[in-house]
Amino acid sequence: MTKNGDLIKGTFSKNWPNGETEIQFANGDLYQGEVVRGVMTGNGFLQCSNKDSFRGEFKDGKLNGSGCFFVEGGTFQLSGNYTDGVPDRETTNYVLSVTSPCEEAEDPKAKKDPKKAAPVADEVEGQGHPHKVVIDVCKEEEDKKTLGLCLTVVFQGPDYEEEVPEDDDPKKKKTKGDNDEPEMRSVTPDPITMENEDGREFEVELGRME
Repeated sequence: MTKNGDLIKGTFSKNWPNGETEIQFANGDLYQGEVVRGVMTGNGFLQCSNKDSFRGEFKDGKLNGSGCFFVEGGTFQLSGNYTDGVPDRETTNYVLSVTSPCEEAEDPKAKKDPKKAAPVADEVEGQGHPHKVVIDVCKEEEDKKTLGLCLTVVFQGPDYEEEVPEDDDPKKKKTKGDNDEPEMRSVTPDPITMENEDGREFEVELGRME
């Protein structure tokens, strides 16, 4: 047992734990895996006292490299590459779409009734955009009476700047001096679906309109 109350079981070399080791920290955390001079380094498993758990490659006491975060007794887990305990990609946005009933294609030749135009829903702070779905229970088609939802979690990277490419047409190219700075533009990267995340739980509130 160390001075700060940590209990260490394993192989010692030159008074330091090295190799496969189990450390019961004084704060309730438990580590099982490889260590170098008493520091979590190598493959291991760390269970925190709050049930947060980390499994993968450790370096200098934190997840570095391939690893997985999950909660004991829960359903959520996030796999991927970590740097100093922080995943390289985390979910930043949620996309909820309606899969059924499918909207019927509008006849471009048909006259539109302004009274039937769908109202634009204002975003409610902390709730996002509400979706209005009309289900006609009198229709014979079962797929018209079933509400289907699809939830996608995505990572949206920050905007970045890049140099505007010169036009390939020499007639449209601008004459630039040696000291002219290149023209820049802001680019929003495409969102990336978080396929390495699993088990996130959501609550959807449904209302009924008579």
